[in-house]
Amino acid sequence: INQDVSILYVSSTAEEEATYMLHGPERGVYFFVIEGEVKVGEATARRRDALCISEIEEFSYSVKGGTKVLLIEIPL
Repeated sequence: INQDVSILYVSSTAEEEATYMLHGPERGVYFFVIEGEVKVGEATARRRDALCISEIEEFSYSVKGGTKVLLIEIPL
């Protein structure tokens, strides 16, 4: 990939909560849920759903057990 991008794969066997800090201003993160469920604030994404998080430097998210998700951070 010839772009300033960060990719993180999350695979959870139990319910977990984590905090993600973006790598700089004017960046966003896409959550692509492969399996399971992700909650970010009031938003919930399930299998084959996606969420976009932007205009924030840091946020918390939670996943249920058995969740697999890709986080892709890109410049906006």
